[in-house]
Amino acid sequence: MRPTGLRRISPRHARSPPSPWGRVTPAACRWRSSVSAAGEGFAALGAGQLEKARRAFERALALRPDGPEAREGLRRVGGAHNGRTFGLRRAEAEDLEDEEHWQDALDVYDGILAQDSSVAWAQEGRARAGARLQLGESLQALIDHPERLSNPRLRNDAATLLQTAEQQPTVGPVLRTQITRLTNLLPALDKPVRLSLVSDNLTQVTIPSVGSFGSFARRDIELKPGRYTVIGTRDGYREVRRDITVSPGEEYVTVNVSCSEQI
Repeated sequence: MRPTGLRRISPRHARSPPSPWGRVTPAACRWRSSVSAAGEGFAALGAGQLEKARRAFERALALRPDGPEAREGLRRVGGAHNGRTFGLRRAEAEDLEDEEHWQDALDVYDGILAQDSSVAWAQEGRARAGARLQLGESLQALIDHPERLSNPRLRNDAATLLQTAEQQPTVGPVLRTQITRLTNLLPALDKPVRLSLVSDNLTQVTIPSVGSFGSFARRDIELKPGRYTVIGTRDGYREVRRDITVSPGEEYVTVNVSCSEQI
């Protein structure tokens, strides 16, 4: 016999007990999914899996655009990516410095600083590479044009450059070769070079700052290394000029100067 006052409930009319959290809304689902994705992102970031972390944080941000976790995660991914990239670029620049490819090293440092001007080691590397590039170019300019060393000011500059080169923390084979070549050039500046002047016995030959030699068929003189202008004059004929360079280490230079064009 059933207790009085109770009504039998059909199973199809039974209801599940209400959730203690209440009804789960779509916004709550997105929030939970966003937090979960952000957690995956931080886990991947900790494991060094930057692309996996980036995708997880981007998914979290799409679910919750105002989510601070996703934004912070993407910021950390960007920093880690830059750090990894900068590390590789730093190693590349240092290898170029070891090989004395100063312009290439300077380009790498400039590229890094274009992305982040606050990178201290790139600032230092740029200054170092720039100074070594300028030093090498200055030395090579004198080696390629030794006649310039006849100028006392440039000769003093050469001595200063050599001193600076010798004081470098590292002297690689390229710089060592430049030092040796320029060092060997300096004593040759004091050694005269024989100049053979060939003419026609009719042209008056002069070299300003050296002297007048009159007319002759051939005459040998000695000149210190430098730049000179040989001038030929003859009445009724067009003047001729021969610009010559006497380089250190040369043994013999021949110049023909004759006035042959009537006016």
